[in-house]
Amino acid sequence: MTHLLEIDHLSVDLVTHRRYHKVLQDVSVTVEKAEVVSLVGESGSGKSMTARSVLNLLPAQGKMSGNIAFDGQSLMDSTSKDWQKFRATKAAMIFQDPRASINPVHRIGDFLTEALVHNRDMDRHEALERAATLLEQVGIDDARRRLRQYPHELSGGMLQRVMIASVLLIEPQLILADEPTTALDVTTQADVIAILDDLRAQREMAMLFITHDLELAAAFSDRIAVMYAGYIVEVSTPAQLHTRPLHPYTAALLRSRPMLHERTARLPQISGRPLSAFEAPPGCPFQDRCPYVQAQCGESLPQPQLIGGSIVRCHRASELELVSTAGAEGGQSHE
Repeated sequence: MTHLLEIDHLSVDLVTHRRYHKVLQDVSVTVEKAEVVSLVGESGSGKSMTARSVLNLLPAQGKMSGNIAFDGQSLMDSTSKDWQKFRATKAAMIFQDPRASINPVHRIGDFLTEALVHNRDMDRHEALERAATLLEQVGIDDARRRLRQYPHELSGGMLQRVMIASVLLIEPQLILADEPTTALDVTTQADVIAILDDLRAQREMAMLFITHDLELAAAFSDRIAVMYAGYIVEVSTPAQLHTRPLHPYTAALLRSRPMLHERTARLPQISGRPLSAFEAPPGCPFQDRCPYVQAQCGESLPQPQLIGGSIVRCHRASELELVSTAGAEGGQSHE
């Protein structure tokens, strides 16, 4: 079976203070055609770097190893021109802060039509008409007037809609969305997510969606991949992840959420602090914060296991499956 996107044993090293530090380690995940896969985890876990690696948008002197394939073709030996063409036609990214992604001295119309005019040899008038139509589809009224405006004249919610329109204009097969609603208020977040998901589904595009919000990921994802310290520790469907988490980190994240139907004086916390990949100790990167840690956890890195339809990297995953199952059946979690 050919996956639309296949990330296989990907590792990334970046230069800081003249030394290489590992930020991703042995990351493997796939995205099928028209599928939504969410990457979740704490800040610094490697979610954004994974998405940037897919488009080869790494900082200077960044190094990748492993393999990234799109529709069965490896991208690792691509030239700069090949990467540019890939980003202009096959895959596109929606960033967190639209104001940092749109040139403030260019009009909205220039920003939206640049790729169509230069990469697809489209007439500028036709490109503007397409842009205006798409702005209306993403919920922006008086679209032709908006095309003549500058970014500072639009609200944050409108600018994020413009970013979504810019991605949809090139009709990519894959969208990479890096926490696209983080800078927006709650009401605008819901509107933007609904628009993005509706248009993605209509056009049968795949999406790799990055978020720290487990509830949001569960609402419209087909699968969820949980990241910690540059590793993917669990991949599962939303239903399985929320009812039967198999990795201790996943279970701890779920317990730390506020719940509408429960009242508590204080939310449970995960002891310790999140680690980056280069800080992770030998063996399991979560061992210093894990309530189930044993000697073997510090001796070797857990390998991926397929358990009940989920993929999990934990030495004690089979034992924890029994605990998780008992908790799900009894209506509560147990340690």
